[in-house]
Amino acid sequence: MVVDGGGTIDSFRRLEEDSTLTRAMKASDVRRRLPGKASADASEQNSPEEGAKARLGDKPTTQSVSWTPIFLLLLASKVLSAFLNIIHDCDETYNYWEPLHYLIHGYGLQTWEYSAEFGLRSYLYLLLHAVIAFPASLLFGDGPGKVYTFLAVRLGLAILSALSEAWLAVAASRWMKSRSLGWLTALLLAGGSGTFTASTSFLPSTFSMYGLTASAAALLSNRPATAVALAAAGVTLGWPFSILATVPIVLFALFTGGFWKVFAAGAVALLGTLVPSALIDRFFYGTWQVSLWNIVRYNAGGGGDSHLYGVEPASFYLRNLVNNFNLALPLALVAPVMILLTRKPGYGRLLVGIAPLYLWLGAMSCLPHKEERFLYIVYPLLCLAAAASLAFLPDILRHPILRRLIQAVQTSLVILTLLLSASRTASLLINYSAPFPIYRHLASPAELAHARAMMSARHAAEVTRSGLMSGDQTAEVAHSEYLLRHAHSLSPAHIAYPPERAAVCVGAEWYRSPGSFFLPSSEHRLAFLDEGFGGLLPFPFNGTAGGTRARPGYFNDRNRASPGQFLSDQSRCDYRVDFRRKGEGGRDDDDLWEVVAERPFLDAAKSPALSRAFYVPGWSAAKNKFGTYRLSRRKR
Repeated sequence: MVVDGGGTIDSFRRLEEDSTLTRAMKASDVRRRLPGKASADASEQNSPEEGAKARLGDKPTTQSVSWTPIFLLLLASKVLSAFLNIIHDCDETYNYWEPLHYLIHGYGLQTWEYSAEFGLRSYLYLLLHAVIAFPASLLFGDGPGKVYTFLAVRLGLAILSALSEAWLAVAASRWMKSRSLGWLTALLLAGGSGTFTASTSFLPSTFSMYGLTASAAALLSNRPATAVALAAAGVTLGWPFSILATVPIVLFALFTGGFWKVFAAGAVALLGTLVPSALIDRFFYGTWQVSLWNIVRYNAGGGGDSHLYGVEPASFYLRNLVNNFNLALPLALVAPVMILLTRKPGYGRLLVGIAPLYLWLGAMSCLPHKEERFLYIVYPLLCLAAAASLAFLPDILRHPILRRLIQAVQTSLVILTLLLSASRTASLLINYSAPFPIYRHLASPAELAHARAMMSARHAAEVTRSGLMSGDQTAEVAHSEYLLRHAHSLSPAHIAYPPERAAVCVGAEWYRSPGSFFLPSSEHRLAFLDEGFGGLLPFPFNGTAGGTRARPGYFNDRNRASPGQFLSDQSRCDYRVDFRRKGEGGRDDDDLWEVVAERPFLDAAKSPALSRAFYVPGWSAAKNKFGTYRLSRRKR
């Protein structure tokens, strides 16, 4: 079968020339009516292509926004997210924060994807964050200051997010010569609940979001080669499946920006990221691994059956987008119609810039396994599309009276959207933020002193009872020798919880733990209790068996629980974190524990959907039901 590539190229060029010619014709009409302005912009008298190149770089005009206020607005909102945002997905904790903690501090939890047998995760992606985490750890240490290393990484993500989103807002404003488009985009990006959540999440989909956002900005800045290079980097350094979302931008750039020049830029970006990724994975996994290929092969080859990790209906993403973007969602969905109705100069390239939103949303909705984080990559483009609908609304009705009415509607929609977004963000923080302060309580002086006294008192007795000591060996030497002799046969409990460690135990609440960065010392370890979860949980990285190069037999790729993943002897637990519903009866061993900290936490099962999704002072508290999130310590 022969594909008519020339027809595709001509189609893209016609779309570009049509929008550029429309801009030139409107500008020419303005000059005819305003003779004094005839020579104000010489580029308008050139051919459409030459006019576009001269006019549509990064130079600001009186009709566009300036960079500094937009960037500062977005940076302020992202920094707020860095300090206040919760962890929304356990994958963020166990697939990214925990391995990063292991690289920086020498201990942490490992998921099956990081086993050298499977090699699904990229260590290059982790090292990009270690660039911030490692110097921060030198500054803040291996104790309670680890939480500041956590915040330092988040602040780095906040800056990347602010840079990419500010570029998008400014580039769209300059391309369309619309101050309102730039400011509306920035306001929705800064105030949107979805962007608040996604912008500082330590996830590959967030990194791909940065890449796609910057790629769309580069396209609107008339930099097609840069657009393709950024799209390629976002795919290879972030989430490989996001390649689908980049297709409209890449094809448009290839066929309108000089095919071979743009192709070369994309190829250099691919090689410049894939080669270091393969070399770094070779070092950490100990064998030649291409994690990018491994994860694609696993999912495409049937190993990643959706039912293993949950199946959601087709409406799942639309419901989540309503919660996170409220009125901005319908505005974004009708944006192509609004853009085509107004046909403002440059509309063709703007349509291409937001096209990934619709392609990605449609494709992801068709897959059975759905997670909110999968949509992160198009969140900024959703804000741009919604802003375009709002900005172009007054141009549909040109009668002076109707225009004033439409402008009033426009302002009302913006205010209501931002208020609903703030309500959604407040709901998430008020209802679900308890784990952060609960785990941070472990670092209080009283708890640190208690942990040291408790470990000191039981150390010699427990080591002697375990039969590890012989002669005049110290406990630490005996334990180390024992691990070396039996590294491949020991259960994770022997490796992670020797007598000198304080075990912080979680059962049903394992997926809400913020991880080892919130444990206050190298003597504290997270341990799992069997409270009914039937899937595979992380295990401690086993340094004595090879660390990142190990192929532990307790891992599998079918999400089957491993016998050793739970701490069988619950008397080894020094602390326990759990959630208690209001009116729920006590546990049999409650008399062995004393509560040292607790915070209210939403009981979602007993709370109405609307009041738990959006926070309204007074009303939400009256409607919602709360339990308590608890930190308890074992009585001496």
